[in-house]
Amino acid sequence: MKVLVTGATSGLGRNAVEYLRNRGISVRATGRNEAMGKLLSKMGAEFVPADLTELVSSQAKVMLAGIDTLWHCSSFTSPWGTQQAFDLANVRATRRLGEWAVAWGVRNFVHISSPSLYFDYHHHRDVAEDFRPQRFANEFARSKAASEDVINLLAQANPNTRFTILRPQSLFGPHDKVFIPRLA
Repeated sequence: MKVLVTGATSGLGRNAVEYLRNRGISVRATGRNEAMGKLLSKMGAEFVPADLTELVSSQAKVMLAGIDTLWHCSSFTSPWGTQQAFDLANVRATRRLGEWAVAWGVRNFVHISSPSLYFDYHHHRDVAEDFRPQRFANEFARSKAASEDVINLLAQANPNTRFTILRPQSLFGPHDKVFIPRLA
């Protein structure tokens, strides 16, 4: 089995590469930070530098060649930013990567989303997975909901690829560049 991990040069993606490599799983890792990519290579991962917002089809084909499972950990994660920035990184890049994964035979696509898409400044119990607030708390939450819509449409149209959406809560720990730095 060979796994492609996007967003591999920070936070969750970096930890995912380490987890997979420690279990002897072959990993191709992608991200923008080439210095971190060198460290991933020393762990035994094959590093392919890429910015998913600028990726073109020919690059994606090379990046996805021989991949069985894709862990899409890449995301623009911030409490503020423009709608365009969030859409480019979280919606458009996810759609294109999903389409390319289907076209080139990736069997499993794991999309990392966020439970922030539920948040609307009100307390809720027993929330259904498809619940959406009348108004999202920020552009990040809105873009993650939109990226899930993209994944759901791809899953319906492409039964030969298994799509999974995960919504981990408040990720922090080794290699975190989002949560803990804001507390410092």
